[in-house]
Amino acid sequence: MENVIDQRYRQIVLDHYFNGATLTGTPQFPKWVAPCPLCSHTRKTEAKRRSKCAALLWIPTENTWKFSCRNGGTLQCSYAMSFLNLLKHLNPALARQYVLDRYSSGSTGKGTNCPNPEVLKKFGQPPKFRSRTKPQNQRPQHLPKSNPEDGQIGDRPQL
Repeated sequence: MENVIDQRYRQIVLDHYFNGATLTGTPQFPKWVAPCPLCSHTRKTEAKRRSKCAALLWIPTENTWKFSCRNGGTLQCSYAMSFLNLLKHLNPALARQYVLDRYSSGSTGKGTNCPNPEVLKKFGQPPKFRSRTKPQNQRPQHLPKSNPEDGQIGDRPQL
C-alpha cells in the first residue's frame, strides 16, 4: 500500500510534469500513462509529442512506483527507473526533499527502496579516534642506546 509521502510526491509529479495523465489498470496495480516528461519534447510531430508513451506503475512487491517509457527517445528514459531516480531527473531539489521526508518518517535505509540522505552518509557517524597508550614523543624502551663517544650504535662495532 502506498504511504502518504509517496502519494503526496506522486501527485506533485503528476500535476507538474505529466501533462494529461490518465489512470488505467486495476486498483491493485494502478498505472498512470502520459506523454514522457523526459523525451516527448524531442519528437518531431505534435501527435507524437502528445502520445502517451510513459507510464508510472505501482509495484506492490517493492512497495514503490516505477517509471518506464516505451519510446526510449533519450538516454534518460531508455530504461525503467525507480520513483526516486525519476525525481532526480525531473527536479533534484524535490528528490532531496523526498529523501528527507522519507528519512523523517523512518522509511529509508537498509531494507527500503530509498537510501539514507547523503548528509548522513558524510556526517552521520561520529568520528572514530585511535586510543593512544603512550605519548608519541616518548622513546620506546626496547631500542638500544647509542653512545657517540665510543663509536658504537647499540651493540654493533664501528666499521
